[in-house]
Amino acid sequence: MAVSSWSSSITSSLASFLPSSATDAATATLAWFTGTPPTPPPPPIDTSARVELVMSLILLAQLALLLLIFQFLTPVKGGVGRWLPPPETDKGAYERFVLTYTPVWIGVFAVIIAGQLYESFTANTYMLVCAGLCVPLFLYAVLAPSLPPHVPPSDALAGSSSFFERYPFKASVWLAIYSHIGNYWYTHYFYAVLKASYSMPSFRLNDVPLPLYFATFFYFSTYHILSNVLLRRVCTGYAPNIFRSIFLVCLVVVLSYFTAFTETLTISSFPYYSFEDPFMAMTVGSAFYGIYFLVSFPAFFRLDEWEGARLSLYQTGMDSLGAGMLILILLDAVRLCLAIPLTIKG
Repeated sequence: MAVSSWSSSITSSLASFLPSSATDAATATLAWFTGTPPTPPPPPIDTSARVELVMSLILLAQLALLLLIFQFLTPVKGGVGRWLPPPETDKGAYERFVLTYTPVWIGVFAVIIAGQLYESFTANTYMLVCAGLCVPLFLYAVLAPSLPPHVPPSDALAGSSSFFERYPFKASVWLAIYSHIGNYWYTHYFYAVLKASYSMPSFRLNDVPLPLYFATFFYFSTYHILSNVLLRRVCTGYAPNIFRSIFLVCLVVVLSYFTAFTETLTISSFPYYSFEDPFMAMTVGSAFYGIYFLVSFPAFFRLDEWEGARLSLYQTGMDSLGAGMLILILLDAVRLCLAIPLTIKG
């Protein structure tokens, strides 16, 4: 008993000025010398059941809120709400193309994750996969057939038939700018606030894996077209009043949180993207990530959606930059409230 007490006192003294690795080594040496078995480390805490319970409650509460407000909506008389624009318009054709292409990139990622093909990936492989999956979307933006616009151009844009003013090209520019801002700036808030990290081999730009700049583009293309579909169905199917406005705001909030959570959940199977606290990443982190979409879903939806809302290419770029700046302000406001320092390694 005296030897054990002596060993514990020496170990405690060493821990006061040695780093943890050195303290562990000293503890093991003393345990061998005194014959006292070392104390095993505590088993890791499995939070999966807790995450499932909490997230189920959060999502069910959000769904209940939407269903409650939905009861007060007034359907448009003599009309049926539209999910998609007419297929013979530029916006209608583009949205259908993105929805058709979505199962392709999801399928490629599913095969890579399920088969653990990423274990043999190099920096070049990641670039090839992510950049390659962007090619069909970029090509469609340039090679899309010349179709009538979803809404007539304003007087300032009248007579412009260049593909630079067509919806597929403008939508791609909007999403490309937004994707770049998100990776170049917003990722560092994930590093600081959620303690996220990427450990796969990769080329980096501003300490963010370069393939993510491309992956975000096709991810966000799908997210925003699906958001368009739901927002349009509400806007065209129900009469404008205070209840529809409240429902639309709540719908954007729920869509933002659900989108962020779904991505966080699916990417958790990829071991080279991790969080210090997975439970916080799923619950609170989804709300933090959802700030992106609180701004971008309604901003992207309005692009060429209504008469008078058709933008030039220059206006489209400025619109995306403005949305990006607003998101940055909101993310930084959260960081300041939490008193978390922001360090960008570059």
